Amino acid sequence: MLDIGIYNIFLSLFLLGMPKKIAASAGLNNQGCDTSCSYSFNYENDTIASMYSTFIADSPTIAEIHGTEGKIMLEHKWFCPGKVKLEQFNGTEQVFEFDVKSNGYQFEAEEVANCILAGKTQSDLWSLNDSLQLVEIMDTIRNKCGIVYPKHDF
Repeated sequence: MLDIGIYNIFLSLFLLGMPKKIAASAGLNNQGCDTSCSYSFNYENDTIASMYSTFIADSPTIAEIHGTEGKIMLEHKWFCPGKVKLEQFNGTEQVFEFDVKSNGYQFEAEEVANCILAGKTQSDLWSLNDSLQLVEIMDTIRNKCGIVYPKHDF
């Protein structure tokens, strides 16, 4: 969850904010490390974020955002999308194609460089508080799944 699951959690936090309720379940190997994890978040307005991450299956790295009028599908690897599709319930479909230049991390590196050059200590796009909320959510998931790091958790 802390390796590849963080991206799902980040997207839900970025789009929906802090959840009011978190449910989680994980498959643990014989060393207590999660090899797959499923988690869902509930929000004030009856919105639900449902996520899954795994190392034991070759699952697609996509994101779907469902709303009252349709859905947005971030295909390819959603954090560096090659294709974004908007499907509306009225039958309208739009596809937006983007060149995939790298693994997606260049966006983070560019923002860090821009912040340093501007003399900022945090990004306007993702604050220190946002990062702390992300860690809080991941710690809650770890706790619910029984994922323990002996030298980290007291």
